[in-house]
Amino acid sequence: MWCTRPSDTIDIGVSIMPKNIYTKNYRSIWESHYGSIPKDDDGRSYEIHHIDNDSTNNDISNLRCVSIKQHYDVHYSQGDWWACYLIAQRMNADPKLLSDLSKEVQKERLQSGTHPFQREDFHKKYTHTQEVIEYRSKKIKKKTHERVKNGTHNFMTKKHAELSSSTQKNMISEGTHNFTGSNKKRVKEGTHNFLGKNRDPKYNFPKGYVNCVDKFGNPVRIIKELYANQSGDKNSWEYVHCSSKEAKRRRINNS
Repeated sequence: MWCTRPSDTIDIGVSIMPKNIYTKNYRSIWESHYGSIPKDDDGRSYEIHHIDNDSTNNDISNLRCVSIKQHYDVHYSQGDWWACYLIAQRMNADPKLLSDLSKEVQKERLQSGTHPFQREDFHKKYTHTQEVIEYRSKKIKKKTHERVKNGTHNFMTKKHAELSSSTQKNMISEGTHNFTGSNKKRVKEGTHNFLGKNRDPKYNFPKGYVNCVDKFGNPVRIIKELYANQSGDKNSWEYVHCSSKEAKRRRINNS
């Protein structure tokens, strides 16, 4: 319930963004007229609402004492998302609610042209030049190379290798590994490349061959010399690589 005079009413005005000047002496002003500010059943202090949404207007006629939930509902009905966000934080609201309110605040700022990303000085201050990017990249590479050379890199430790190997084996046995998803059939049939030595011998093709597609969209395997000796525009070759765009086009046209 409201803890002000019954004759007072709430004037729902147009929502405005809070000004930079923000003081809390409005609480003491209200207390000087009506006494101490009460607390709700959860022990949270009631809040002082500015009826005209101007936080600098601390005239007693512009102040109303409300519970934190009532304060939130008033600003929510006005679409004052920034105020709702601040009040929700004090209420220890659910992170999902805070995220949704934050999105509304950013949308409002973008529409009004007040978002920091829309300021010219923001990009000058925070956008890295190519020189800075290259410098940081070199610095990171140098540090990584030093750790590899010293044998202190995470991926070089015995503990990491054992943990990684154990994790991969468990995922494969449980059928949750990425390679056992869409490629589960190939793994079961023993045709998957990642099976290595466990690959079915009949699929171990000799080295020096290239997987290609002929002019009719048929998959073929030819020796590297024949593939490399083709001349002219690659799209007109008798055999094109199976992963090329031309191979895809041929398969579609001849399907």
